[in-house]
Amino acid sequence: RDRVRAAPVRLAEIEDRLVLLRSLERRHAGGAGGADTLIERACELREALSELTDQVAERRKTVVAAEGGMKRYLELANSLRSARQTAAENLAERVRRELVGLGIPRARFSIRIEPLRQRSSGSDGSVDSSTAHFAEHGLDRVEFLFSASPEMEPGPIAEVASGGEASRFFLALKAAGAGAGGAST
Repeated sequence: RDRVRAAPVRLAEIEDRLVLLRSLERRHAGGAGGADTLIERACELREALSELTDQVAERRKTVVAAEGGMKRYLELANSLRSARQTAAENLAERVRRELVGLGIPRARFSIRIEPLRQRSSGSDGSVDSSTAHFAEHGLDRVEFLFSASPEMEPGPIAEVASGGEASRFFLALKAAGAGAGGAST
């Protein structure tokens, strides 16, 4: 008895701790099971937290991979756009020459390449990923514009060409592609 010292502060701490443990037991263990149930529940919550943390890390990795994929896609799409523009000019010239031989000497033909969706672009024509419309065949819409007469403004072939003009146009297109590894006519 002489060696026991009263410690009211420590007693208050212990009582507060017991109140907290009873509260946790009611909330997480249904009021039964005691300390063992609380320890088991704490382990379950730690595992759940660990899984959530792992999911956050996995999401970060996925976002980084997606950004890398988007960057690569845009590089390829911009390269494809450049190749299309070069090929369009060459093909249009070859088709125009073929049309002369097919009886449409004053025909006008061009290839319009435009973005699938409004987007910001740099001075070099590159695409901003935040507004790009991703598609399987790049970021462009390619359209053949044709007019059999210089008085008419070129328009989409399906809208402006008669059946005979369309047939000759497609024959010219095949012939123009034949020299570049296309189908023979």
